[in-house]
Amino acid sequence: MDTAGKLQGEKPDVTGLSVVVSPSPTANVLSGETLSITCQWSADYTGQLASVNYRLNDDDGSLGTLFMNFGTTCPDTPPNGPSYTFSCNRDTRTMEIQIPANSYSHGDRWTCEGRNNTSDSTTQTDTTTVDVVVPVASVIISPPTTVTVDVGTNTTLTCVTQPHSRPTANVTWYRMVSGQPQMITSNISVSYDAQHSALSTTSVLSYVPSKEDNGRAVYCVTDGGWTGSTSTTIKSNEVSLNVRYPPTHPLTVTGNTDPVYDDDDIDLRCSIRGGNPIATLSWMCPGQSVMSSPSDTSDTAISVLRITLTPFYNGANCTCTATHHVQGFTSTHTEVFNVYFAPQIRALTVTDPFPWLAREDYVGRLSCDTTNGNPSPTRYTWHRDGLVVNSLTSQVIMFGPPVSSDDGRVYKCRADNAFTDIKGSAPESQITLDVQFAPVLTSDCQVKVNETDNYQCTCTAVGKPTPVVTWLPQNLSSNNVLNFLSINRDKAGLYTCKVTSSSSKFGTLQTQSVLNLVVQYAPDVTLLAQNSTEDVRSLVMTCNASGVPNSYTFGNWVHKYDNTLIRTLTGDEKTQGRTLTLDTVSYQDIGTYTCQVQNSITGRNGQLTQTGTAVFDVRVTVAFGFPAAMPRLHKTICDLIFDLATQQINIHSIELAKLDLHPLPFRD
Repeated sequence: MDTAGKLQGEKPDVTGLSVVVSPSPTANVLSGETLSITCQWSADYTGQLASVNYRLNDDDGSLGTLFMNFGTTCPDTPPNGPSYTFSCNRDTRTMEIQIPANSYSHGDRWTCEGRNNTSDSTTQTDTTTVDVVVPVASVIISPPTTVTVDVGTNTTLTCVTQPHSRPTANVTWYRMVSGQPQMITSNISVSYDAQHSALSTTSVLSYVPSKEDNGRAVYCVTDGGWTGSTSTTIKSNEVSLNVRYPPTHPLTVTGNTDPVYDDDDIDLRCSIRGGNPIATLSWMCPGQSVMSSPSDTSDTAISVLRITLTPFYNGANCTCTATHHVQGFTSTHTEVFNVYFAPQIRALTVTDPFPWLAREDYVGRLSCDTTNGNPSPTRYTWHRDGLVVNSLTSQVIMFGPPVSSDDGRVYKCRADNAFTDIKGSAPESQITLDVQFAPVLTSDCQVKVNETDNYQCTCTAVGKPTPVVTWLPQNLSSNNVLNFLSINRDKAGLYTCKVTSSSSKFGTLQTQSVLNLVVQYAPDVTLLAQNSTEDVRSLVMTCNASGVPNSYTFGNWVHKYDNTLIRTLTGDEKTQGRTLTLDTVSYQDIGTYTCQVQNSITGRNGQLTQTGTAVFDVRVTVAFGFPAAMPRLHKTICDLIFDLATQQINIHSIELAKLDLHPLPFRD
């Protein structure tokens, strides 16, 4: 049957007495897989014994005869023959044969034959040819992993397909650029090796890399013999290009500034970017070659040289050199240092050797001797006992004259310049002043003491040399202590503390101080009361006090008779209570009077208030009999004594009982 125009795999309409084989005209099968061929017959086969069968390579024998119009089974595989498998469907008028891999060969011709009757000599046929595809299993690239080559130098890479394939395999070369494959089309040669109608392909790439190719991957791809089928391409291993080339960027050195500072650790960082491998760096510094440990990154050679700066480096230089073995590459860079450093203090000197003297005509000098730093000038700062003395800024300071408080003071000179302004590490030197001075009394003794208190006054003095203290009068003290136990008022007076220092350089230095000691005591009280006669007017009693201090406070006056309180009286206001005035004296004023006074000092009796007492008598004149002044006596008992000199009767005692008075005794 004419099958012209049929496409592989298509099943055209079957009309008339005809059979169609698919796939046709070629049955492609991958080596090792089962081949399936289907034969379909037309509906026009109506003969009772109409049949269909397969034939291999036009051999005499038929395979798998099937009666189209009766029966329900499919043909069996012939005994002891190839293990074909048949499947049939009379409804769809198809019979399929499955041929195992060991039962077909490349170029076999399979034919389907149809007859309307077994006796027919005319058959309808359709044939397909077996095309066994032998794919490429792998493609081997060599060198297999990495190729090292200098820039601009030719290198060769080879790809070989394995095993021999059918159809002939094609090989394509690629390189990876920015993550994307880029085909290589030039400088490629191809050869083939034949075996049993199959071929292996050898492709050789001659490649001259640029530095941009460094790190790029090169590989080959084969189509496996199935041209146009991307699903069957096989890729080789990727070969990495290690392209060696010198650096293309300039050599740089960082870390040096102008200025740099003494005792700083600086890191000079020499670097050059690019190159494969990266460059080798070395250092040459003042008088010696220095190799530093590299701190390289993937694309930059870095050498960090740590230097502890000293004034020795000022004006000196360090050179970094970069070398690379490709193309004899070399590059250098030199750094020069401007090292700032502090001035140095050689000594603090004095123009007059210690000790100095705190005296008006004496002058002392301190000098801060220094060597210059970088940069100039040098500035001077003086500290006194840790505090800056703003007024002192010169190299020499004057003491004209020194004072006692200068002794033991620590003077420190600080020398600054622009280096110390930033670093704060200015040199300093200090000296302690040795100043001698006349003794200075520092005693703070009480000048007042209460009587009966213990009193002690320590005469303390400071001086240089150490002073000796003496109290005058000398028999009243022990060393520098003036001491009185239960002091009496007779100890009040002047006492002198004399202090003397003896200097080997300046002779005797002396000071003295006088203490005026006041002993305070409670007042001694005397009450002045002059006896009187009746009817005397404005009779004044006076309360005299003598104490220290002599500022007094007077209390109430007390009038008693034989310990019986008669009355309490208030002293005269104009004398602040110091006096008591009786307006008109009568016999009732007879008795003992007491005044009270204090000056805030406790007396020897332990009392703050001191008293004075006096007995006051009133003289009464009478005739024989009862005095006319006593007309209302209820009862009178009289003892009369007649004074011949005065011709008066003295009332020795009289007890009066009056209706409105208590009995009052009278005494001469």
